[in-house]
Amino acid sequence: MAQKPQASDYPLQGKKGLVDYIADMKAYDVAVGKNPNKRGLHNYKEFGIYSIQDLIDFRTNTPWSRVDL
Repeated sequence: MAQKPQASDYPLQGKKGLVDYIADMKAYDVAVGKNPNKRGLHNYKEFGIYSIQDLIDFRTNTPWSRVDL
């Protein structure tokens, strides 16, 4: 079974870590039979997420969010 990428395994600062994370999440989505086209950099930018650190902060600050980022 495919291993889900963990955001904490990527560089916290800079766009490269987020882009690599999104690419790995798309590969994971394909492996588990989900639609990978629902994941894109623009989806993260809508929530003000520009780096892995922003993603981790978003998850910490909004545990009630049902958005699977």
